[in-house]
Amino acid sequence: MARSPEPGAPTARTAAPLLAKLRQAVGDNGGLGAYRGSRSEGVAAYLDAFITREQIEPGTPLGTKPELANIFGVAPSTLNEALQILTSRERIKLRQGPRGGAFVAAPRPVLRLAHSLVQLTDGLEDVTDAVELRDALEPAVTLNALANRTPEGLRELHKHLDAIEATETGTDLYQAVLALHAGIAECCTNELLRVAYLTALETVRSRARTVIHETGDDTTPQQLRRRRLAVHQAIVEAIETQDEKALHTALRRHSTYRYKH
Repeated sequence: MARSPEPGAPTARTAAPLLAKLRQAVGDNGGLGAYRGSRSEGVAAYLDAFITREQIEPGTPLGTKPELANIFGVAPSTLNEALQILTSRERIKLRQGPRGGAFVAAPRPVLRLAHSLVQLTDGLEDVTDAVELRDALEPAVTLNALANRTPEGLRELHKHLDAIEATETGTDLYQAVLALHAGIAECCTNELLRVAYLTALETVRSRARTVIHETGDDTTPQQLRRRRLAVHQAIVEAIETQDEKALHTALRRHSTYRYKH
């Protein structure tokens, strides 16, 4: 016999007052047209800011997926992508079934830091501050990865190197390089350091949709790819062999490259 839900248990269908406020907020801000990123990123940003502004308590239902998709005027697939973004940030939890939907989560302290950084970066017109933060943290993240890399982590880094080698445009090359650095950060065992670095890196990645060649660079895309591949191969090799001296040399070479965004 199926167990009946507990009386008064929160469900996404009890979120009508919040849904009304959210619908008004989206309308007052001109919908997703006011957001510079993708539609899924726009939905995630609206919901994230809404949770903060309304000071919504953990466990509070935000609404069902159809209700939220209707408010934002997006397809179910777009809404799912947005909810996955917020789930990865531990801003919401998803529950399945007739009493399911999106609920406000209680993030761990380190992810509260990540959330604060995301809130700061959402309104950035350019990536200068995020690039500066990323560059400041990168040596510490990479050294930690060198000390704590695993066979699985190293396999992922070599896959990223293969992806860099396969790129054909400057923008694809830049995005593949950022993906490699994210992979290096995943080998870092200092959670606070890793989260702060990845937040800055994701800000750069999401804003840098087009990239001009390196500042002052007049080489061909093929020459650029070979040079960038070589310096990142040196970084991965140093991590793999746990050679700190070689890593410092590779990072110095790496820091001489700059892109225009």
